[in-house]
Amino acid sequence: MSQVIKEVNVMSCAKVGGLVYALMGLVGGFMFSFFAILGSAAGGPDGECLPS
Repeated sequence: MSQVIKEVNVMSCAKVGGLVYALMGLVGGFMFSFFAILGSAAGGPDGECLPS
């Protein structure tokens, strides 16, 4: 037997959308901070990125 969804509550849709955007923000923030730490670690002890 198949079930057909006739309508979706607006608040239910907003909660799902908010959860999706929250998870995307957490993943994006994690990636941003990870690459920032990776870039600062690659800088070297004197703070210069490029060797002279």
